[in-house]
Amino acid sequence: MRRRLPVLCLGLCLSLAWAGAAGAAPEGPAGASPAEERADPPAILNLSPLFYRLSWPGRDFSETEAVGPVFLHYSGPGAGTSGWALRPLCSYSRTPGKRVFEFLYPLGNWQETENGRRWRFIPLFTGQSGAEAKAGAGTRHHLWPAYWGTTADGRGYGGLFPLYGTFLERFGRERITFALWPLYSHSEWEGHHQYSILWPIFQRVTGPRDHGWRLWPLWGDFESRGHMKRRYALWPIFIDEWRDLETDDPVHRRMVFPLVVRDQGPKRSRWIVLWPFFQTYRNGERDFTRWDAPWPFVTRAKGPTYDSWRFWPLFGRTRKPETTSVFVLWPIFSGEWTRDARTGGERREQRWLLLSHLVRDRKGDGTAGASFTRLWPFFTHRRAADGSREFYFPAILPTEEAGLHRVYGPFLKLYESREGPDGAGRSKALWGLYRHTWTRSWHRVAFSFLFNMEWSDDTGDRSWDLLGGLLGRRRREGRESFRLFYLSLPAGGGAPPR
Repeated sequence: MRRRLPVLCLGLCLSLAWAGAAGAAPEGPAGASPAEERADPPAILNLSPLFYRLSWPGRDFSETEAVGPVFLHYSGPGAGTSGWALRPLCSYSRTPGKRVFEFLYPLGNWQETENGRRWRFIPLFTGQSGAEAKAGAGTRHHLWPAYWGTTADGRGYGGLFPLYGTFLERFGRERITFALWPLYSHSEWEGHHQYSILWPIFQRVTGPRDHGWRLWPLWGDFESRGHMKRRYALWPIFIDEWRDLETDDPVHRRMVFPLVVRDQGPKRSRWIVLWPFFQTYRNGERDFTRWDAPWPFVTRAKGPTYDSWRFWPLFGRTRKPETTSVFVLWPIFSGEWTRDARTGGERREQRWLLLSHLVRDRKGDGTAGASFTRLWPFFTHRRAADGSREFYFPAILPTEEAGLHRVYGPFLKLYESREGPDGAGRSKALWGLYRHTWTRSWHRVAFSFLFNMEWSDDTGDRSWDLLGGLLGRRRREGRESFRLFYLSLPAGGGAPPR
């Protein structure tokens, strides 16, 4: 008998939970009539936090949770949306046009989009294929210290870094070959050749446009015909450089670092003393000037469409044609106001102590748009442009990175609530011990399988029960009944309501 007791207890719990699910008030799409709502109820099996199952065919949504926030599986709402998580080990999500799998986040990641696939497990391997490989159709694989891949036209390459290998169409070069790197490497691009020995000490470049050599840091001489010239000695102390030679405003830079930097061109000039603290810059063509005295504490910049004062960390203000930003006692407060001249929409954004973040959007017609509020570490509230909402506390995680919240966020939330644009939503506390499900006219509150309460604002129907019907009361369609030991008993005679 003692051996059978746990099995009997589990069976009793399942029976109680299923009885609560069977007695759940129906719920349907927002705006549906009471009859339509009763015709489309969610099926709920509630043993939270051990197990919870919700199936809502009318909303094309289902959800299963087990062991609090450890396991989750969901499908919908909407076609092509599903996912699961076994936290904190791994998670998978699928939305239209994208699939993501994460393992031991943030170390392992695999994702697929219309542009191709990419995957990684830090620090052992990474890989890319399709447009994700930035070659239109090539592939890339890294399994440290080995790597291999193909180019867009199917040519293969690979190697064992740093012993020996070849790269094709990588790092801005057509071909790179190395042996015992940094002892020796050779790269090719557009008819140019670059040879490096004991990189970065000795390097030689030859070609139709670029040529030069260096014995770093003692001496270097490099020229890209029609673009730039550079010579240095005891880098970075003595540098003489010509830049932007292909424009009508070439600049000659002379530097004795960090004492003096001098830039001089036909339209612009710059002096820097004791880099980076003291600077003056002028662009005559754009009528723009800037002074730093010293940076970053005192900065003044002014132009036809730009005006900025900064007395860091006390106060700063920058104005542009569509944007104004300020800070006061940084990092206590900073804010930015943006106006879209094309649509007339506005965005107001504020940060308090860097981690607390407020965003308010206003549409061109003056109506409210999306908003976001994070008062770290207390709560986060988000409202989308379509009217859907999300709220949770506490807000321990300092960023909104999706993978971080998908894997670790549920462990840190004592209460969370989501509501769709149609007014239907769900909330839970203490990892499902308390749950509230609602539409615009119907509500269901549950404390695991211990207590359930439902009511409808449209019809006046109400009910409550303990342990799925051990004791309860119900009023439906104007008739009342009691529940005692899972039996419905009419109040005042007659048949109990269905």
